[in-house]
Amino acid sequence: MRLRAHDLVPGHFHWDWTRKAAQLELLAVSFIAIRCAGSLQGLMKIETAGHECRLPEQAGKPLVYIDYLETAPWNVKSLMKALDRPTRYGGVGSRLIEAAVRRSLAEEFRGRVGLHSLPTSERFYIEACGMTPVGRDPAKQNLLWCEFTPEQAEAFLTKGAP
Repeated sequence: MRLRAHDLVPGHFHWDWTRKAAQLELLAVSFIAIRCAGSLQGLMKIETAGHECRLPEQAGKPLVYIDYLETAPWNVKSLMKALDRPTRYGGVGSRLIEAAVRRSLAEEFRGRVGLHSLPTSERFYIEACGMTPVGRDPAKQNLLWCEFTPEQAEAFLTKGAP
């Protein structure tokens, strides 16, 4: 199969972070960034109110919701592999997920985290992070809802970044 240029562009490249900056005034919204070597390597927006677990055994319990997570293009493995170049920094997405889990623990949500995954990121959240795919959400562009139970969050923190 031959890749076309648009196949290499990660799904999150259309996000306009300048529009999201206004949300920093909300108490339940936080932005977490990773900077290294003077450059932004990854950015995540989380919400600590207004979202609940969907897994049957956790249903209705509060969680940290990851609204957006983005790594810099030079850290996207699939993109850099297709361009036959090494990534600059590995594990940026995993470190951001770790920050969300730690925030969940700080909020006394026991590590529960949920998100709607872009199709190109589903494998990362399920296989690399160990999140449970709950199902597609027709109210959110039919994106796959993934979630950490407290046990999965603990396992993720214990095993370290993929």
